Amino acid sequence: MFGDAYRVKLDAGDGPATVEKLPPWPSDDDKTTEPISDSDRSVSVTIPSYDPVSSVAEVLIDSNPRSIQVGSPNSFNKDGSLPLQMYGASIPVLILSPREYKLSLRMLTPAVADTSDMVLSPMLGTLVSYAVEEGERVEVGQEICVVEAMKMQNVIRAERAGVVSKRKAEAGESLMAN
Repeated sequence: MFGDAYRVKLDAGDGPATVEKLPPWPSDDDKTTEPISDSDRSVSVTIPSYDPVSSVAEVLIDSNPRSIQVGSPNSFNKDGSLPLQMYGASIPVLILSPREYKLSLRMLTPAVADTSDMVLSPMLGTLVSYAVEEGERVEVGQEICVVEAMKMQNVIRAERAGVVSKRKAEAGESLMAN
């Protein structure tokens, strides 16, 4: 479900961090309780100084100076990861505790619902009225319904031609966005 896993060990104080790439977590059948890392997978990362206001972090990776662009706190992805950029490559980084990581391996990938044949409300609001009935044929751009949000009435139009099979909400009901 997630990408590669790394273990980051921080020394007390301002010492360097050690980053180890982890192999896939062992199954319940394995006798080990933790991933085993090879010494050649270990990398030393030192951050001499970091200003959280700056979008660039100057770091030492195995004593080689590097600049990493760190996304702002407002640039977190929907999955909670923060984008880091180096040499033009953008990599989403998700920080998990060892327990969170182990549990994440057991999570199923969420199913993506096919909503291509539905008319969804683009905003929170109240359904005011319908302009179509069940079984009625609609054309692209035809008015489907009116949704009131923040004291404004918004017309929802058909994005494609088709037939209205079912109206799942009644006038006066609250609608969720998408």
